[in-house]
Amino acid sequence: MASKIKPELNLIYTEQPFDTPEGADCGWFCREHAYHLYFLLHLWGFKCRICKGHILVISNRNYLTTISTDTDHAWCEAEEVQPIDLSMTLKYFQDFEDVSLIFGKGRSEFSVYDIQHMTKIDNIDLKEYIESKEPRIIYFRSEEMGFSSEQLLDNPYSLLHRPRSGTIGFIEYHGNEILDMITMHCNKLALGIGRPLFGIYDRVSAIRRIKKQNIGAQEEIRRLILTSDI
Repeated sequence: MASKIKPELNLIYTEQPFDTPEGADCGWFCREHAYHLYFLLHLWGFKCRICKGHILVISNRNYLTTISTDTDHAWCEAEEVQPIDLSMTLKYFQDFEDVSLIFGKGRSEFSVYDIQHMTKIDNIDLKEYIESKEPRIIYFRSEEMGFSSEQLLDNPYSLLHRPRSGTIGFIEYHGNEILDMITMHCNKLALGIGRPLFGIYDRVSAIRRIKKQNIGAQEEIRRLILTSDI
C-alpha cells in the first residue's frame, strides 16, 4: 500500500496547497483517496468505513490543522485499524517531514509521527495539543459516513465534493467510468499484475494510460464489490 497504491493515487490527485473561496486547501483531495481505498479494502475482504472529522499535524513549533476552518478531512477505517489515510502528504510544507503511509495508531516505519485517533470530540482546545512539540498526527473523528457500497457506486458525490458552478469536475471531464478505472488499476497493482505509473509518467499521461488499460472497469468493479458485500 505504501510503495504502490499511495504514490499512484498521489500522482493522480495530490496538488500543491492552494487557496479557495472557503480558505486554504492542503491539496490532498482526501475524499477521492478515501473513495478508492474504501473499495480496495472491500475487494481485499476487509470490513471498512469512511470517516470524516478534523486532523492536527504537529512538528516541533509548527502545526497544520483543519480545526476551526471550513474544511474537514476524510479517511478510512478497517475493522480495528484506524485511521488509514493515503492522502496525507507533507512534502509541500516546509519544516514538516513527509509520511509514506498512515496505517493505524502509534508509531510505525512509515513516519516519525505518533498517530493518534480520537472520537466524539467536541470543542477541541487547539492550545492543549500544540503545547507539546512531539511530532504527532491526530485524527478527530466526528462522523462515520452512512452510505452502502452500492449507494456510493451509484452516487460518488455522496462523498466527493461537487464541482463549483460553472466548472467541469474530474468525473465530468474524464467520464463516469474514471473512478472505477482508477480503482481497478490500483487493485491490479496490489495483485502484482499491473505496472505503477508514478515516477514514469506525469498526471495527464498516467490518467490517459489508466483509461486505455481499464475499459469496462465500471461493470467489473460493480460486480466484484457487490459480490464481496454478500
